[in-house]
Amino acid sequence: MFPKKLNIWLPFLFALVLASGMLIGFRMNRAFSTRVASSMTGGEGCGRIDEILRIIDAKYVDKIGDRDSIEELAIASVLENLDPHSAFIPARDLQAVNDDLGGEFEGVGIEFFLNHDTINIIQAVSGGPSEIAGIRAGDKIVAVNDTAFVGKRVQQDKVVRTLRGPKGSKVRIGILRNGTAGTQTFTVTRDKIPTFSVDAAYLIQPQTGYIKLSKFGEKTYDEFMQAAETLNKNGMKSLIIDLRGNGGGYLQQATRILDQFFTEKKLLVYTVGRDGDRMDYTSKGHPLLQFGKVAVLIDESSASAAEIMSGAFQDHDRATIIGRRSFGKGLVQEQYELGDGSGLRVTVARYYTPSGRCIQKPYKGRKNYDEDLDERYKHGEFSSIDSLKQSDTTKYRTDNGRIVFGGGGITPDIFVPIDELIRNKYYAEIAGLTSEFSYNYFSKNATDFKAKYKTVESFAANFSISDELLGNFVGFAETNKVKRNPAQLATCSNALKTRMKAYIARQLFGEKGFYFVMNAQDKTIEKALQTLGK
Repeated sequence: MFPKKLNIWLPFLFALVLASGMLIGFRMNRAFSTRVASSMTGGEGCGRIDEILRIIDAKYVDKIGDRDSIEELAIASVLENLDPHSAFIPARDLQAVNDDLGGEFEGVGIEFFLNHDTINIIQAVSGGPSEIAGIRAGDKIVAVNDTAFVGKRVQQDKVVRTLRGPKGSKVRIGILRNGTAGTQTFTVTRDKIPTFSVDAAYLIQPQTGYIKLSKFGEKTYDEFMQAAETLNKNGMKSLIIDLRGNGGGYLQQATRILDQFFTEKKLLVYTVGRDGDRMDYTSKGHPLLQFGKVAVLIDESSASAAEIMSGAFQDHDRATIIGRRSFGKGLVQEQYELGDGSGLRVTVARYYTPSGRCIQKPYKGRKNYDEDLDERYKHGEFSSIDSLKQSDTTKYRTDNGRIVFGGGGITPDIFVPIDELIRNKYYAEIAGLTSEFSYNYFSKNATDFKAKYKTVESFAANFSISDELLGNFVGFAETNKVKRNPAQLATCSNALKTRMKAYIARQLFGEKGFYFVMNAQDKTIEKALQTLGK
């Protein structure tokens, strides 16, 4: 089976009665539902659904949960029969979902991972409340508000809910720190914490910039422009935009960035709704910055707004698209907040690239849709462009007359196969432990690292993972039930060393450090540099 991290969509619950679910789903948004329910049922259905739910709640032979649980099952039945991207978001999850694209959240400002049921702090946000209070990378959280906060009951979502809270509120955090006996307690005043969508931006070569975009949030355009302006001042003449793994976000953020790459008015994308209403998004033709050659990197996890950007660049022959075929999400959602604090995301339109391509892949069944990436991998598409199957053979043409296709993602101009290490079973098992091991190693040697390496360039050029340290890591993996495999280790040792080095760089220099090290061994980056250098 294809690696779990790329299996994005999980199946919904089994369907209940479609009509009942539809009525309830729309009923929950008071401002929206009255109009919809009246048009569908004459306003009589809601009472019938209420009556059904009361009878089930009171009389059904088995206990099936509270009323909210029953309603959520009904809502799920609606959405499962619509499309794969319409979704119900329970009230308990809505804030976190919105925060992901909102550009900021309110909390203590740390990045962490769970290791053996203990919260390990990767870094405290620079200038954030935790750093101000004295918390730093390498610390371990063992108590919150004078109550032990370790053990199996500490889950990722519970940590997030506990540490986030309204700006100005205080939380007492108990910390264990290497070299310090006992537990130290820090009082942290929560504040607004920015979230970033530009993970890294630097000159990857003297005149070539690199910008990694992880998503399209509320502030992505501003972040991108700030990064691009800095690169321009440092001599950038060409640019690599890395959209691999970018699942999308706000369409308008993508079109605002695209606007900066065209010196005349160009159609960037258009959407078409149920009644055929079309909305065009066009460039103004007055970019604030000047860009030369552009390469855009995509893969099978690039979706939605990332595909909008890639499609516009490709259709207007403004950039070279490099990598593997993108995910294939061409549906536009609107989000409605419901009366109980939950949310409903409803697909309201399809989007089309300037040449008229609809990128949405087929969704004849939820199971087939969920397993699409697995099937593409098994079919060999990630290893050879010749194995790619086009679900829509209609030919579209770019501005320069090149033939392109729709109906299932953006097909790159230059194909780069997936790393064959993905077939190495030992590497698949051990690679996930490199972050934890590197974190622990850095924590024990942080003072020496910080004293010796002042810039990421110096670190990349002068630090390397020794065979001895790699051996220590393999031993660490054995204690975590990854059995040693000398033959397969020989084929992946360099990749493991690169990952370990990258995670240490991340501790020293943030996300830029991680990508600075990883990109030096990246075949897709190598192909982009070759293309831009021609």
